[in-house]
Amino acid sequence: MRNGLGKLPASMNWIGNPLGSAASGAAVSALPPDASWSATGIGRTSLPVALAALSAGGHLRVGMEDTLRYARGRPVRDNAELVERAATLAVLAQRPPMSTDDARALLRVKDRRP
Repeated sequence: MRNGLGKLPASMNWIGNPLGSAASGAAVSALPPDASWSATGIGRTSLPVALAALSAGGHLRVGMEDTLRYARGRPVRDNAELVERAATLAVLAQRPPMSTDDARALLRVKDRRP
């Protein structure tokens, strides 16, 4: 495509949809075979979205910009707490977290460390 836009493999992130709907399943099925995808829950949808994404073969994106409460009545301490919970869920789902190098390779992000 012109200007290099639309080159595969693609990476997609769904935000806030628990992926349980037929539309979400159809969207995942419509992705090219070598595309990666992730999901992000907003607020109280964080856990259902994470579990649905992991069970459907997707990846997770978490952060305090989307989730201010870790549990009812308890604020999130920091982003590390959300990452730790996501990593624990991934292990429970038998989808262990990627290493930093593997994640960079999947997303085609250059390592810019000195």
